[in-house]
Amino acid sequence: LYWGGDSIKNYKKALTYAKMAVGGDLSGRPDLLLIDNVPERLIESLYTKDNDVEGAISFFTDCAKKKSAFCIETLANTYLVEKDFVSAKKWALLGAEINNAKSMWVLSQVERQRNALLPKGTSDPTIDAAIFKWYVKAAELGDVKSTMSLAFGYAFGLGNIEQDLEQSCIWLQKGMAAISDRKGSWKEESGDVEEYKQAAQFFQLQNCQSRMLGDAPAIRFASPTPSPTKSKSASPKPSATATPN
Repeated sequence: LYWGGDSIKNYKKALTYAKMAVGGDLSGRPDLLLIDNVPERLIESLYTKDNDVEGAISFFTDCAKKKSAFCIETLANTYLVEKDFVSAKKWALLGAEINNAKSMWVLSQVERQRNALLPKGTSDPTIDAAIFKWYVKAAELGDVKSTMSLAFGYAFGLGNIEQDLEQSCIWLQKGMAAISDRKGSWKEESGDVEEYKQAAQFFQLQNCQSRMLGDAPAIRFASPTPSPTKSKSASPKPSATATPN
């Protein structure tokens, strides 16, 4: 109620009660039992709404030290957004050790930042390989952003990684399937609809149906419509996460 009730909205009070719920019994709310880390997700949302970065870092640092995968990935991503790439890498590496896909995504973005710091017109094949490595590892664990980045990386050739349109098509298809599968669930993200549209369009432009299955009719994808309870805000264009440096 304190999180969303217009008449009594108070994020600090909401945080107090959300923190009391950590580790508690959710059996009275069976609709929440299939969602991972319910109180922690609510806490992360409240810190975001209250624009309290320091509070979020403090809470999720304590939580991450207990090896909570959600807290580790949240902390790593918070540092990434704040452009503290050293801290982002530190926690993301810890997440990668426990096979956390979102932490691996953060590591790919830390490596991309290293690429951005290179002198204009130069490249470092070891950085390109590291970016690609984290995309692959995270995508194989089901991370959608990494899956899409891998698809576009293969389409354009990521750094010194050779272009492979068939692999691009495969990963585009996997990415679109993953977005469709999580539609309407707690895993759905606000940018899913736009990301699906872009991937489906690229799938058609690359003639992926013919490339993968032979002379079959082109598939016409109907983009998923936004879920009623989800935000319609668009995700960044593919170039923001996938176009090679």
